[in-house]
Amino acid sequence: MPRKPKFQEAASAMTPKYDFAITWPDLLTEPYKSVKGRAWTKVNKAIGAALGVTEPCVFALLMMVDAHLQNEDEIPAEVLNKFPTRVLSVGEYQKAIAILRKKGLLGDPTKKMRRDRDEVLGTFVPNQALISFLLSGKSDYLELMNPKEANEDNLLRMTLLCTHESSNPFDEAESSAKLYAEIAIQQANPLIKAMNKSRYTLREQVTVLLAIGHRLNGKMEMPLRQLVDQAFDDPLEQLTTHNEWSKVNSSLFAAGKRLLLPSQKNDQKVTHVRLNTEAILPLVPGKLVDSLELQVPDTAMLTIERWTNIPEIELFYPETFFKQVEKLSQTLEEANLNRYFDRLKSLNMLPSLMVMLSGSPGTGKTELCRQLARLHQRDLVLVNLSAIRSKWYGETEKCVERLFSAIRATQDAMDRMPLVLFNEADSFFISRGKGGPSSNVSNTENTLVTMFLEMLERCKGLFLATTNHTESMDPAFERRWAFKLTVPNPDDETKFLLLEKSLGGLVKETTLRHWSQHYQFTGAQLRNVQRKLLLYHESDLNSELLEEILTQELNGWKISKPLNRAQIGGFRAA
Repeated sequence: MPRKPKFQEAASAMTPKYDFAITWPDLLTEPYKSVKGRAWTKVNKAIGAALGVTEPCVFALLMMVDAHLQNEDEIPAEVLNKFPTRVLSVGEYQKAIAILRKKGLLGDPTKKMRRDRDEVLGTFVPNQALISFLLSGKSDYLELMNPKEANEDNLLRMTLLCTHESSNPFDEAESSAKLYAEIAIQQANPLIKAMNKSRYTLREQVTVLLAIGHRLNGKMEMPLRQLVDQAFDDPLEQLTTHNEWSKVNSSLFAAGKRLLLPSQKNDQKVTHVRLNTEAILPLVPGKLVDSLELQVPDTAMLTIERWTNIPEIELFYPETFFKQVEKLSQTLEEANLNRYFDRLKSLNMLPSLMVMLSGSPGTGKTELCRQLARLHQRDLVLVNLSAIRSKWYGETEKCVERLFSAIRATQDAMDRMPLVLFNEADSFFISRGKGGPSSNVSNTENTLVTMFLEMLERCKGLFLATTNHTESMDPAFERRWAFKLTVPNPDDETKFLLLEKSLGGLVKETTLRHWSQHYQFTGAQLRNVQRKLLLYHESDLNSELLEEILTQELNGWKISKPLNRAQIGGFRAA
């Protein structure tokens, strides 16, 4: 005979379960008579609605919770007499237990039961999240359970586990073998059905799922070699498959297979792939659409300036340079640009337009880029080169890869091709080899510049760069730019136009002519003069004060005469 339960309180009273928010009659104590009344109706309705189960399941579940609280590993079969409406059969009880286990509400049995013991029932460990739900009454805890039934979420959950990346070297992702096993039980999944219909092999299906996992983890595109290495365990199979799939006409990109697209190529071989979001989105749960859709990446490496937010500023340049700017502006017109790209493609060249603007500080290089973006209604993507560098060895190289991946993702997400601007490019593209062959720092910098140049050469789109110091830049960087424009310092006529626009209402034209011929300044310096003038009242302004402010701005940090020894003595003791 099974031993009696530890607690023998009267079943008619509602027994408090310690400090449980949800209470129910004790189902394991004698007498074994059906529990009825408003109390049972209330608890059955609350738990049944929260868990989506029937009354027999609620009854069996609470029996298991009682057994767990009382440390019982078996209970008498007579407790089934306590079912409210009738005597619950052992078969119905076992069916309810199976449903509860499938839902993840019950775990493993507390002990192995002998088959010849019909007078006792085995017990099962309830899910801890269920206990927390009963303790608090908050259904949020039920979301912590990991259901065991096969559903769409399980496939994507396993995909995320297999592509999880962590800075902790001991935190490894799940093996792709589990993904193969999950595909076998997910044949009714819309994504798997679509891949079967398109004749994706099992290996290709795993590769597509891994690419989805990486996209959900924030990667816009994935190295093909990385996907292959994750999908295959055998090194020889990894090598042969990568060689095969890197071909543009391989089975992975065959007609009818539209879920993966090549995103980067090198010597006619695919090096990176990305998801075809238009084909993927209808096949995944709606809650993941926002994570998979093409969108401008949120990264410190890029700053997006919308063309609608760029104010119109009139720029003044010498006549010869202005003609070069007009030619560039004509090229950026939609029809001319498409014609230029078509000609490049006909010569097996990438459709890209790269323009380098060099010149002295303050000559308007960056502002020219902004005005071109506004004029042609293209957003400006500013590359923050300082955000690429990392103090960790090897991390900067990864940041370079992430940068170009983010640039491509931004280009894909925008309706109209943006202008990508590398401002102050000389800060990154330093000439290689300056540190000498024995310098580890120099070797690292050389690797970075080489890597950057290789990726830049494989880029499509519109790229602009500005620099003040072309002499310090790597010579290999120069040939990447089809257009090289040197922004000149303003000539006398240009300086007069700048002065007339800024100070025309304050100073006579003859004075402005005199200043334009005797002072060398840029538009940026003149804007600083304008800012300083705003500190004065209009009645205080005159040509002498204006000239003084102008000369102060032109002298910059310079000192009119050298300091003597007493002035540079600093805080010295007497």
